[in-house]
Parts: sequence; C-alpha cells; structure tokens
Amino acid sequence: MTENWTQIALYNGWTNKETWLVSLWYMDEILTYRPSSPEEIEEYVGNVLLEGKDYDGLALDFLRMCLQDTNWRELYEHIEEDMR
Repeated sequence: MTENWTQIALYNGWTNKETWLVSLWYMDEILTYRPSSPEEIEEYVGNVLLEGKDYDGLALDFLRMCLQDTNWRELYEHIEEDMR
C-alpha cells in the first residue's frame, strides 16, 4: 500500500485529519447554514468552537493549530457539489 493510499484511507478522502474532523462533526450544521465562501465556514466553525468557552494555554494553541490546518476551500467545494 502506498503512502498516498494510506493517507486517503485514514482521512476518508479528505486532505488531512483536521478537515475530516470538521466534516465529521460539523458538516450537517454547515450544510444548513449554506455558506457562500470558505471564509464563512471558517468563521462559523471558529465561532461554534470558541464563543463562550474559556480555553487557554495549550488547549487554545492546539485548537487554533487545528483550525489553521483545516482545508476550508475543500469543505466549501464539497458543499457546492452537494447543493447541485
């Protein structure tokens, strides 16, 4: 098995684990929200995860790192395909 195939299998076809996890946990909500850009998806998910929460230190750094690594364009393109 090649590394590419392993990576695809690990992330269910998504670019990386972070993108796959956002899709897994938030895609239904995002689909009802019907964003008009990748930036709107990023803002929506960031708000859901960060508003009203009291993260600090390592937890906040990890969360920001994961959000930064998420492929928002890929999520948006997936949503556009689903809406067709």
